Amino acid sequence: SMAMLAAYNISFWSSKTPIIYTFGQPRTSNGAFARMVEKRLPLIFRLVNAADPVPHIPLCSRSDSECADDKVQGYYHAGMEMWFPSGDYEHHVMCHYRECVREPHSEDLSCSNGLGFPEAA
Repeated sequence: SMAMLAAYNISFWSSKTPIIYTFGQPRTSNGAFARMVEKRLPLIFRLVNAADPVPHIPLCSRSDSECADDKVQGYYHAGMEMWFPSGDYEHHVMCHYRECVREPHSEDLSCSNGLGFPEAA
């Protein structure tokens, strides 16, 4: 969370747009702020290892069966999830990731969000 917030702050006074890679980042803000961050920082990559629970806290607010980015009080991710679904390691190197680009944006249910972590109502 701090890396994304720091990069967002830096983007206002730097001539270069930061590129962000986070590892196991928890949800940082609501959907409105997440979209505002993505407009300023188009290259945010959130790496998630297998069933790591940290990227699923704080709980998101649900609309139907998916995280909703229109909830003022809810939490929502910014950026694209890069999911390493099995925690696969070959020769001590982590391999086999997925770029999570399906709906809902930044909370793709075909990636780690589809593992059945509890979410807020």
